[in-house]
Amino acid sequence: MVESGFVHKACTDLVQDCDFNYKRLLRHSQSLPANWKLHNSYRTDFVLKSAPHLVSNLICTPVADDLLVNCVIKDVDTFSVLLDPLTYFTSSTVQLGSVAFQSLDHLARTFKNRIAFPAKIAVVAATGGICGCFQDLPHDLLVRIMRYLRIQDVMSLARTCRAACQSAQEPILWVKLLDADFRKKNICKTYEELKFLYEIKYARELNRILLNRPPN
Repeated sequence: MVESGFVHKACTDLVQDCDFNYKRLLRHSQSLPANWKLHNSYRTDFVLKSAPHLVSNLICTPVADDLLVNCVIKDVDTFSVLLDPLTYFTSSTVQLGSVAFQSLDHLARTFKNRIAFPAKIAVVAATGGICGCFQDLPHDLLVRIMRYLRIQDVMSLARTCRAACQSAQEPILWVKLLDADFRKKNICKTYEELKFLYEIKYARELNRILLNRPPN
């Protein structure tokens, strides 16, 4: 969380920004806040200094052999991830004094992608700010980026956020996809008609490949 720009709720430092700061990371990683360890759970509260009223409650709870991590931002959003701690030890029989870790880069990416980054984006968006993330790119730029993707990637991207979903419904995008994949030009139709036309062309092309026939 600190690496993503958050600080502990009780932090009294004068923080000028919410970006990555190596010196701040080292300073705030040296200790944990008081009362962070509760009965059968671990809890720390973080804030972005630009929005101190929106507290991100980070709660870790053991569930069988796994660890459930919840980040709750009251009246904004909640983010969760289930981790298997044994994945990050070199041996399943962990003993104090002989602990060796592995795949910590995977742990860091998972936490950032599922908890830290979404929480930061949610806080910034809730305060009317703009975050350096994909969904805050201008609509025209999103459409332009998607025009260079494969159809499978376009549909996958459309499921990630509302901004991408709206961009995937632009008729100009489907005109480009039809031109790139099937050499169909000069089409003036709605998004629904263009997508339906693409599905027909895709089905025909797939059927041709399966039957090993030359294109029409």
